[in-house]
Amino acid sequence: MKRIQREQGITLVATVLLVMVVFISLLLLTTNVVLGSRKSTGDTRQGSRVQYAAESAASVARAQVAQAATLIQGMYFPYTVDPIEVQNTLKTNLCGSVTAPSVTAQTPSAANRASQRPTLPVFCDVSGLAYNPASGNAPVDTPDARLIKSKRQAAFLASLILPSAAGTTIPNYLSAQVVSASDDANTVLQKAAKYWMTMFYGKELRTYAGNYQNITVADVNAAPPITRTVTAQDGSTVTMTVRGATLTDLPNAALPNDDSGLFRILDVRESAPNSGSFILRYEILPAVATATVTKNNQVIAQSTIVSNPVSLRDVGEMQLAQDSFSKYALFTNVHPSTINFTGTTLFGGPVHTNQNFRFTATNGAQPWFGGKVTSAGCTFQSTTTSNPCGTKTSGAYFGSASGTITSPTNMGGNPLKPSVNGNAPVFDAKAPADLKPGEPPVDWNADYVQLPSGFDYCPNGQPYDATSNPCTSTQRQSEQRVAGFQSGLFFSSNLYSLTLKQDNSTGTNYQTVTSCTTSTTCTFYRYGEDNQMQIKVGTSWVNAFKASNGQWYAANATLPSGVTLSTNSTFNGVVYGDGSIDRLTNGGSGTAIARFAQLTVAGKGQIRITGNLTYEDPPCSGTNVRTSNTTVTPAPCNNQAAQNVLGVYSVTDDVLIGNNNTDTSLNAPNDVNIHASIMSGTGTIAVENYSAGSARGAVNLIGGLIENTYGAFGTFNSSTGVNQTGYTRNFVYDKRLGGKTRPPKFPRKKTPWDVDDTDINLPLAVFGGVTQRVGNP
Repeated sequence: MKRIQREQGITLVATVLLVMVVFISLLLLTTNVVLGSRKSTGDTRQGSRVQYAAESAASVARAQVAQAATLIQGMYFPYTVDPIEVQNTLKTNLCGSVTAPSVTAQTPSAANRASQRPTLPVFCDVSGLAYNPASGNAPVDTPDARLIKSKRQAAFLASLILPSAAGTTIPNYLSAQVVSASDDANTVLQKAAKYWMTMFYGKELRTYAGNYQNITVADVNAAPPITRTVTAQDGSTVTMTVRGATLTDLPNAALPNDDSGLFRILDVRESAPNSGSFILRYEILPAVATATVTKNNQVIAQSTIVSNPVSLRDVGEMQLAQDSFSKYALFTNVHPSTINFTGTTLFGGPVHTNQNFRFTATNGAQPWFGGKVTSAGCTFQSTTTSNPCGTKTSGAYFGSASGTITSPTNMGGNPLKPSVNGNAPVFDAKAPADLKPGEPPVDWNADYVQLPSGFDYCPNGQPYDATSNPCTSTQRQSEQRVAGFQSGLFFSSNLYSLTLKQDNSTGTNYQTVTSCTTSTTCTFYRYGEDNQMQIKVGTSWVNAFKASNGQWYAANATLPSGVTLSTNSTFNGVVYGDGSIDRLTNGGSGTAIARFAQLTVAGKGQIRITGNLTYEDPPCSGTNVRTSNTTVTPAPCNNQAAQNVLGVYSVTDDVLIGNNNTDTSLNAPNDVNIHASIMSGTGTIAVENYSAGSARGAVNLIGGLIENTYGAFGTFNSSTGVNQTGYTRNFVYDKRLGGKTRPPKFPRKKTPWDVDDTDINLPLAVFGGVTQRVGNP
């Protein structure tokens, strides 16, 4: 999401909440008038007023935690650096050190409506302990250590969530301190950091006069609760306070060690193994809201509401990631004007081209799109390094014979529902499932999206940098090659075949990978849910370990001269070949990808698919079904919790679906089934020899296609729309790919890191339960 959209969203939520607080204040000012009209007794009037005021204070506390969650959702990481650098930044600022030891995640104190994700690597549990490098990798839990942790985290969140420029308003619902347009960047940072310190401790630290770094434990202990005072018409004063709950308030609540806060960060972890994206989990804690009515320096009534930890405390999570190209149902850099989207075109997910689309109705049936459609309109003329898109022409071609791009202003009066000479593509994406609120379903002037070069890493496995990590252009390599060499499967020559197959013949579910350099020379690998690699030696499977030449060997194997064996036996999910993969297959029958497996098959050369590549646990079933010329019922994709995922990526060549080859082992089956996100960085994804032979049925894809040049799948009769050669397209978008599920080390967009997907589970009724009244009830 673009940053300006985030800031507008935060401002909108904050404005709504501020209006709520003002409304509460007005109600408080008129309470005695309303109650007086009921001719109630004085005691009843004051008791009702103070109870209502306490409930109002509770509402204000809800506004506080809602603001914190909204700010977290608006997090912006303004860098395009490598995931390892991002991981180190998170560990340094949230855990205390790059070398902070991994720990077992603390179980949240309330039901986690976001996934517990117990199997994901946890970089650090920062919920109740502070990591101190001086203590020899031992976490310490003292007031001083918690203060150091809180300051570090406050500064980090302030720098990421708030713009560095002045002028951003951060409402503080129970105090008047805000960030004003006259504040410089340091003042903005100071106020924002004090806001987060207030949330961490549940005490008013926003009004601390000095630098937040100078706050001491004594300052925290002496800090008052968050307070707002309103004077009623009868001269009495209503004081509302909010503070974090303690064990005194909730003795059986199992509060964290650093209790009395309103908000805390739980842990930092990978969103999926080797995904290059991270999850920060946070928890909203119980609070105590108190209202006190005084007049003439005498307490008339007091009411306290303690939040119910069962209904209040909840865990949210945010994913920090760069957009993965796997999010697209279709992406093309070059979209030839001869390629038509016709009545058989049914795309259920995001579709983008850096050029212009062509829409052509067939027999009245219109192309249908269930996700957002974007085109950049690049001409790639007079391009420079700073402007690879060249000049831009917004719009699209309508009709198979049209040689002119129709601009959005000439699309029949409504560019969101265009109709040109009977060609009226249907853009059916809807919020919130497919679009963000207020987002249009089509954008004819979208940003240019650059495909990765594929050669961004140096031989040392680190990203190329002209200053800190230089290497020559001939030395640079892809991230997938680095991953395959380090902890994946790595092949330095052409492969006759690569077979993926799920196997539970022994009673244990395994993912097998068989690489063959000839039809009879093969090596067999497998791994289970623990990702521990095994290799077949004779008729037996034995544990395998990664060697310095990028290969896997059994512990007692005779190694080539100069090669050393490591103790690493964990497979990272990447299969990489320096040459071509002539047959990517399931071996002719059976399921290719086990339900737990997450794989990326990548190579520098051409990859040919010659078999069904299907998931054991598919996320979708059926097909998109056309119900009229303009309506489609999307395929049901109800298994969004499925874990298996496959990526297929050729860095510098094509990905082909084998067809019409004399050697029949080079051909895919009729009606081939492929469950994967498939990408060609510089080439095309196409049916081989698409215009020769006979009709082969459909390519039944669950996933998406990302390619430099849009490739052809077959030919069709322009009058009847009937397929004549090659395959038709039957594509179902895997909606998991638009969120946290992505193939390991699949190429990412070179954009700043951002919140890719967020689960914020604030209870609808935040406060309730225990009510205590003091004074006149």
